[in-house]
Amino acid sequence: MANVVASIFGTATMSPDVVGYLDNQGNKNGVYDLGDVLAYLDRTRQRLSQSLMTQVLSALAENADLSTRAMPKHLPEKTGKKE
Repeated sequence: MANVVASIFGTATMSPDVVGYLDNQGNKNGVYDLGDVLAYLDRTRQRLSQSLMTQVLSALAENADLSTRAMPKHLPEKTGKKE
């Protein structure tokens, strides 16, 4: 579990096959991110340690990018225009 969580912070790496599998079993958005980690934890009935939960919450509070790859291109870009 440690690598699954640590990899979103860039402190661990996983093979592309494992990353793809976890995304496919998670939120299936083409990016390994926090949603995939949360899905993994839910599916395996595991909980984050207090230390890891603090890291996740701090990163979210700082609006950090918690993905190991760039965001998919299908997401709309912010242009400042009202739609």
